[in-house]
Amino acid sequence: MTTFIDEILDLAEANLNLITTTNGYSTNMGNNVKRATTTPPKDGDLPSVNFWIGDFESNPDEYGRLLHVIPLDLEVRGLTRDEPFITVASRLLGDVGAALNRDPENAPRKDDPAFLDFGGKVRNLILRSCTFYVGEGGAPFCGALITFRVECYTPLGGDLSSLDPVQ
Repeated sequence: MTTFIDEILDLAEANLNLITTTNGYSTNMGNNVKRATTTPPKDGDLPSVNFWIGDFESNPDEYGRLLHVIPLDLEVRGLTRDEPFITVASRLLGDVGAALNRDPENAPRKDDPAFLDFGGKVRNLILRSCTFYVGEGGAPFCGALITFRVECYTPLGGDLSSLDPVQ
């Protein structure tokens, strides 16, 4: 059985896969999208994004649904040689922010209109925090730990198998 968590991760993955220069983004990070992996990317796989769901809270609302407030955590990485690491990492953040707010089927390009709700599947998708970092070791890499807040509903008393569309 899949759950509403799987549905959110599927929506995020579809949007993150949009990140290509063909779609007007700064990078081709969409070619290296990983879901909740513990294996760090190799230099040849950069730029990349790894994403997962963090601990979340749920409370009933006045309409007989459960409102979930869920952190969607992402780690982006890229190589930096000729530019300051903050420039590269900011570009990765910009690509992720734009892609998560697009419609993968009807408006996949970076310059297409923004949707802040995964096409009506969630109530809100909001950037909550970002921490930039620079890596150590042989290849100069940088990245960011990013958290978006996803607010969504499931039916109260249900099996949590699917999202309750926003009405």
